[in-house]
Amino acid sequence: MTTYTSGLRLINQDTGANAATWGDNVDNALECLDDAITGIVTVDLTGSTSYTLTTNNNASDEARNALIYIKGIPSSANSVIIPAVEKLYDVRCVNTSIAGGITVRTNTGTGVNFTTSAVKRIYCDGVSVWSLTPLLTDSIQTGDITTTMISSSAITSAKIESGAVTEVKQTLADNTTWDVSTTRHGYVPKAPGSADKFLDGTGAWTVVNDSDLSLSDVTTNDVSTTRHGFVPKAPGSADKFLDGTGAWSIPAGKLTATTTVNATGVSATFTGIPNTATEVKVLFKGVSLDSGVADYFTLKVGTSSGTITTGYMAVGGQSGVVFYKSTTGFPIYNPVASEGVYGTLHLTKDGGNNWFCDFSYASFDGGSNGRATITGGYVALVSTLYTITVSVRSGYTFDAGSFVVVYR
Repeated sequence: MTTYTSGLRLINQDTGANAATWGDNVDNALECLDDAITGIVTVDLTGSTSYTLTTNNNASDEARNALIYIKGIPSSANSVIIPAVEKLYDVRCVNTSIAGGITVRTNTGTGVNFTTSAVKRIYCDGVSVWSLTPLLTDSIQTGDITTTMISSSAITSAKIESGAVTEVKQTLADNTTWDVSTTRHGYVPKAPGSADKFLDGTGAWTVVNDSDLSLSDVTTNDVSTTRHGFVPKAPGSADKFLDGTGAWSIPAGKLTATTTVNATGVSATFTGIPNTATEVKVLFKGVSLDSGVADYFTLKVGTSSGTITTGYMAVGGQSGVVFYKSTTGFPIYNPVASEGVYGTLHLTKDGGNNWFCDFSYASFDGGSNGRATITGGYVALVSTLYTITVSVRSGYTFDAGSFVVVYR
C-alpha cells in the first residue's frame, strides 16, 4: 500500500513497489520539495470570508509552499486555513483596514492574526498556529526608548508588543555634560556670542590675536600642493589670481597691458614681459616721424640680457611702392611724415623661443589721405622674450603718437 509523509505529503516508496513509476514518483517528490523550500502561493481574498489551502499527496498543491502571499480586500474578517501538520511558513499580508483582520489558522486550532500589512514567520505545531516574529507596532516606530527602561534591562519583546517603549527627546539646552574635551568626543560647546573667539584644542572658546597666528609676512603656513594653509600675501596686482599651485599668477588667457608711452625722442623700450608669454601685441596710435620724406622705424625684441640687433628675417613696406628688407629688426614703413601709423603688431611664439611678426597697418593724416602697409618676419632668441624696443633710424625722431604693449 502506498503511504505518504505527514508533513509535506511526499510518497514513501515501498520495497519492490512502483517499479514502472518509480522515476516519476521521485521526480514528483523533488518538485514538491522545491515548492516547500522556495515556492510562493498567492491567496486573493477579494470579496471572500475564508480560504483553505489545497493539499495533494506527492503532487503540486498550495499548502506545501514556503511563503503565503495574502492580498485583496475581503468582505469581512477572514481566515486562511492551513493543514494541521507541523510546518514553518513565511507570510506576507497586504491588508486594508478590515475589522478583525485576517487570521492564518488550522481548521480547528487558534491562529496568528494580521490587522495591518506585515511580514511574519509562523509555525504550526499540528494543532494551532504561532508567530515567531514579535509584533512591531506603530508605537515603537515613532517612540523613543527611555533611560528607565534601559537601566532596568526592560527592553523585552513583551514591552515592545505592548507599546511600553515611550518617547523621551534629547535635551541640549545649556547642557555641558557631553561637550567635547581632551578625553572624549562630544558636542561643540554653546557659542560664546563673540566673533573674536574660536574653539581651541582644549575644547574651550578663546580669543585669537594676530600675534597668535603669526601672519606677519610669514610664508611658512601658506597653502601648497602638499597641505592646507593660508592664502599667500596679495601681490598688489589685479591681473594676478591664486592658481592651483598656491601661487599668484596671470591666467593664460588674460591680456595684460603695459603703461602707455608717448612716441618722443629716438626710441621707446618696454621691459618685464613674463617668460610665460606666448603672444605679444604692440599697439600703435598715430606714431609718426619728424622727417619730411618717407622712411621707416624699427621694432626689435630682446631677452633679459639685452636687445637683439641681428638675426632677423624681416620685410616691411607698401605694396607696389617700396619694401625694406632688414636683418636688424622688423621695419615699419612710414610713407608720409605727416601721416601717423595705426594698427596692432602681432608677435607670436612657437614651441621654442622663435617669434613671428605680423603687422598689417594704416598710415593716415586724419583727413583724406591714407594708405595701407605691411610688415612680417621672424627672429630666434637664445632665451625667453623680455624687452621690446621701437626706435628710429639715425637722424630722425618721433614727433607724435603713442605705444602700448599687451601680452598673454
